[in-house]
Amino acid sequence: MLIRVDNIATLEIVKQMILLKKNPNRKPFSKEQAVYADCGHRCDLCVHYTGVSISDELRAELKKRCIHVYADGVGDGGWWGDDMPLCDGCDHGGIDGKHDCEQKKCASAKGIDKCVSCSEYPCDKATVGFPPRIHTKSIFADDVTKVILPFVDGQYGN
Repeated sequence: MLIRVDNIATLEIVKQMILLKKNPNRKPFSKEQAVYADCGHRCDLCVHYTGVSISDELRAELKKRCIHVYADGVGDGGWWGDDMPLCDGCDHGGIDGKHDCEQKKCASAKGIDKCVSCSEYPCDKATVGFPPRIHTKSIFADDVTKVILPFVDGQYGN
């Protein structure tokens, strides 16, 4: 299924429709093997995660979809392409290996160890780490399921 998005207003409407109504054909990702970051993000659904939940085949598919959605199919997608940073999870330093993402800095400043322990959670800083910006005019249903909704707070238990 192809959803045509010709302008920003239409994109916003489509995003709201996605949030309001779940497609009955979409199979939600299991929470049984879920791996959560300190900010509440589902690591096991992230293309950057190096854990066992993402096979090489799935990562290749997710990279292709991320390049289509977030880089409008241009080149190798930069952040999403061959030089894409990988992440072992918060317990191993996060995506930069330094444990210094904005969420960790905020939690530390408040004297807590992780965002999900904060009385203000969820907030704009914590819910996903970074909401990627969509840079395409055509989004496929599987793009929504696999590379958009995992970054939307609460869609898959994050």
